[in-house]
Amino acid sequence: MPRATSILVCLLLLASLLGSAGCHSPTRTVTITETIECEAPDAEGERDCRTVSRETRTEKPDREHHGCDGIVSCGFGAVGEVIALPFRILGVVLDVIF
Repeated sequence: MPRATSILVCLLLLASLLGSAGCHSPTRTVTITETIECEAPDAEGERDCRTVSRETRTEKPDREHHGCDGIVSCGFGAVGEVIALPFRILGVVLDVIF
């Protein structure tokens, strides 16, 4: 019985971690590029220069929403993640080795 309780506690902790991991906001990237543009020198050898700033914003979602709306769908999702975890770890280990 104590073993079943510890397994249940571990599964609940894992489910809470997985549930909180899916609630991140989309990734936003702001790139500000400043360049100096100068005109060709005039007859006296002087030229006018100005600083031009360009801002680029990109937004990318972290992951697609997989529809975890209830306890049953979240439960199946958690079980699937637990089953997939050893294979993901094996994949990372193989990537490190090779």
